[in-house]
Amino acid sequence: MTLAQIQLPPSGWSIELTKDDIERFDFVKQVSRRLETAGEVVWLSIRDGERTWCAKERNTTVWGNAVLDGSPFDLLMPFAPVFLRHVAGLVIESNMCTLKVSPDQKVCIVSSGAEEVHGDIPVEWMPSDLEFGNDGDISINLNSMQARRLGELINDWPGPVDKDEYPNFLAPFVVIEVGDEKMTCTMDWSRYGGRANTLVFAINATPHLKFECDAYVLGHGLTENFSQEDWAMTLSSTNPTHLAVYNSEIGFSVTLERECVALVREQIENELKLLDLEVKEWNIESSHPIVHITYESTQMEIVIIPDKTGHDDYIRVTMCVASGVSNNLATLQEVNNFNEARLGQKYVMNGDSIFLVTDIATTAISELFSIIITMASQWADLSVLFAMLKD
Repeated sequence: MTLAQIQLPPSGWSIELTKDDIERFDFVKQVSRRLETAGEVVWLSIRDGERTWCAKERNTTVWGNAVLDGSPFDLLMPFAPVFLRHVAGLVIESNMCTLKVSPDQKVCIVSSGAEEVHGDIPVEWMPSDLEFGNDGDISINLNSMQARRLGELINDWPGPVDKDEYPNFLAPFVVIEVGDEKMTCTMDWSRYGGRANTLVFAINATPHLKFECDAYVLGHGLTENFSQEDWAMTLSSTNPTHLAVYNSEIGFSVTLERECVALVREQIENELKLLDLEVKEWNIESSHPIVHITYESTQMEIVIIPDKTGHDDYIRVTMCVASGVSNNLATLQEVNNFNEARLGQKYVMNGDSIFLVTDIATTAISELFSIIITMASQWADLSVLFAMLKD
């Protein structure tokens, strides 16, 4: 289902809210990390007689199916979490409340007897596409106890972590590998001085696949909920972009991403924006994630070199300065001679091509802007310099 625009109900419309609604709203709010202080919202969707609470952040879509709704109207309404939190107290006290909208469609009103809760409708929020996608040819089934154990493994921090010691702290992503009728799930805290913990489940036969995703979403989604049902996990074996985890009551979809990319993605992309460059896609299938750019007609690659032990991840910028070069001892010696004269950069031969390479620490990404400009300015002269090595 895709939700594209706000649809408020007509005057005189009302529905009954129950504990089921509150449970699903609370699940959606917690897993999607809605921030009341930032004015973020949770959406109520009614489509084809089905009532769904949902929310979306950058890498997560979360939903809860409350009831088969008898409302004759389709709608999509935003709610402030702080308003629904007050409504929750009223619903719990009364078991059931009535939700309606003011005649001017600016205020939500929830009532039980003579008691009412009023809240402005935050209509300034426009919904993202909320795709409740559970498509995928790989399907993994977990019973409720397996799902909870997996969530607890993910949520278990190895004691206090001094975030100030790590300038770009990000909790480890969960690494999941499926195949040979088993699923292996690992949380590796070695980046922050901890250890790796792994859980292995026997599952239905699946193709071999390994992926990473945001541990917060998966851990809290499997533990901070009311559901006693079993769970299904689905993803594509050919182009896995997201993992969907759901049952008949609730569910969430999380984007698959490499931890090493998530650590620096925003910083790198902000540097590239200074050069009017936009990253359309990261290649994360290789061991070293890559993004391709073209600046001033010069093609380059930005490569993330992850270091499992913690402080030593770095960024490598590469630019081809010659191709069709004989790969022999004489050429390699020439390359070494050129390297002796360079500081902060080096030439690397790969196959029949020679690359200029600059490495920077992830703590120095602010230098990326000037490095790209400098390397692009060197390309013409270096191409002439290395032309003599061609056949």
